[in-house]
Amino acid sequence: MTSMKAIPKLILLVGLAFTFSTCDPWGTRSNPVDAGATNYVGYPTAATTDEITTVSPSAGGSLTGSIVVVTKVLGAEAYGIRVAATSAELDTTPLISMDDCPDNRIDLGSAVSQLASITYYWKARALGADGTWGAWSLISTFKPALPSSGGTATVTAQ
Repeated sequence: MTSMKAIPKLILLVGLAFTFSTCDPWGTRSNPVDAGATNYVGYPTAATTDEITTVSPSAGGSLTGSIVVVTKVLGAEAYGIRVAATSAELDTTPLISMDDCPDNRIDLGSAVSQLASITYYWKARALGADGTWGAWSLISTFKPALPSSGGTATVTAQ
């Protein structure tokens, strides 16, 4: 007799499971794993190399660690960035210039230890599948966090 009481509950549970598996009660969401989605693994996505933007650190933000992030450009073969003490130096004498970065998460590596705690300017670009570089992003700024040891770092021209 108890098994008969459980049948309506089972039917209700199966019905609810079917309803939630066939519709999205919370509305349309972006799939963070889908490279064609608005957000690709949590980063903005661009369809063309000319749409690249700087993402992290945000404009005027602080760089903690050695990773900077730019827009994920669909089909990009490589990414490039430049970092300089002034916006004018980005095209003439950048402190950091990298054009062979395979991912939109770019590790500045040991170059970060050479940066003092002042405001720096940076921009990025992407290499398209056709072998041509897209336009540089708009210039953004960041300030490196001081070394945890409390020491100071100095800027050296490269």
